[in-house]
Amino acid sequence: MFLHTFRLLFLRTRLLVTVAVLVVAANLLLPLLLDASPTPGADPLQLYLTYATGLTRLLLTLFALWASCAAIPQEAELHTLPLLLVRPLPRLRIWLGKWLAVVAASALLLLLAAASVALAGTHVVRRAAVPSSPLLPYAYTPVAPLPPDTAAAETALLARHRARSGLPPDAPLPPKILKNARELALSDAFTLAPSAPLSLRFPPLPAPLPDASTLLLAYRCDPAAPGAYLFHASATLDFPDAPGAPSVAATADAPSATPDVLPFPIPDAARTVPADASAPALTLSLLPPASADTPAIAFFFDPADGLRLRVPTSTFVRNALKLLLALLARVALLAAIGTTLGTLFSLPVAAFLSLALLVLLQCSATLNDAARVDRDTFLSSLASVTAASGHDHDHADAAPPADADADASASSSFLALSVYYAYRATTLLLHPFLADNTPDLFLSATQIPSPALLRALATDLLLVPLLLALLSALVLRRREWEPPA
Repeated sequence: MFLHTFRLLFLRTRLLVTVAVLVVAANLLLPLLLDASPTPGADPLQLYLTYATGLTRLLLTLFALWASCAAIPQEAELHTLPLLLVRPLPRLRIWLGKWLAVVAASALLLLLAAASVALAGTHVVRRAAVPSSPLLPYAYTPVAPLPPDTAAAETALLARHRARSGLPPDAPLPPKILKNARELALSDAFTLAPSAPLSLRFPPLPAPLPDASTLLLAYRCDPAAPGAYLFHASATLDFPDAPGAPSVAATADAPSATPDVLPFPIPDAARTVPADASAPALTLSLLPPASADTPAIAFFFDPADGLRLRVPTSTFVRNALKLLLALLARVALLAAIGTTLGTLFSLPVAAFLSLALLVLLQCSATLNDAARVDRDTFLSSLASVTAASGHDHDHADAAPPADADADASASSSFLALSVYYAYRATTLLLHPFLADNTPDLFLSATQIPSPALLRALATDLLLVPLLLALLSALVLRRREWEPPA
């Protein structure tokens, strides 16, 4: 069954050959298109990898869905499915043969795509007029700073609030006031003022570190005043727990709204100390403005992800291999879904449902944002949008009766609840796809976690396909397949 389906893809339909030519040609010609419309200041290799990864994922998704949807209906069109069903073959074996053939063909396409991207990427690096980013040689693990001590700042803020409200010093305050005080104190702790340097402490560095590697300080900040300002800063990284390790310094001169990195060469003395004794301390301070027209203002860093120390913990090649495994697991899951749809429905219906799934995957960012919002916030936002759309017609219509208002309010509430639960159900069903951020991690040179990769492989390559295979085998036993007239 496996070889039979593979021959159909390769010889009879020519689908595998067509998609292989498209994947290789697109990845090899993409540098020419990027050279025709260059992006100023962008890293050419990182830009190429971004487009090549997205294009390869799209072509592999289309191939896996279409080939798997047509795997079983094509047998019916060729009058060969009744012959398969009358043979003493387990129905599960028929489904697995179809699915494994599509997965093997997708793996072949993935290898061709990887080879073409490696070839074109080497050409891009050699012809690049802009130096490559320091992100590329390694894969980095982001390390967040240790939480600063904000107890004194919170106490001062609460004392001022009690004084303004005329409350006793020991009067209890609502939880909302306490939460706001904590957030404001934390925000002040991550604010870089012209006259007060920002000092943070980081956890110990992971060990062992690669040879000739560099620490990177990834930052993203917003200016205190509206407008586009240049962020001029000086950062110093000290190793107080590493005797003999010198301080390393770096400077930045970039737009404040643009995320950037500061490279820190790792001193040799910091490599030889134990891992629990090499905790770096970061001091960040503003430099004088580049010109007299630039005001001295403060910059705000998001406490969640505004400052991260990126530590090299793996290599670029190893991270790329993890990405290939993650893409193969995703394609295998899509092939399992497509094969099941082709078993349950006819080819047009299965193709339509696959197209709907593809559209939902393209809207994954919107679905992810909606999934993070709680029900009350979602309903209030939807109600405000509905009220704003209906407000334009209120001046032209007569005032409706009270009963009509009550009915309309109940109907809109029911509709809002239906939309909310539809969002929740969609995000739950598409969770394996929406939670997949391995391409983003790879493109940002962040190490793909091995436990997350193993969990994705177990879910997408074993668990979900096995459940869909059992469902499809049950359908194949009970469904009557008639050859077309």
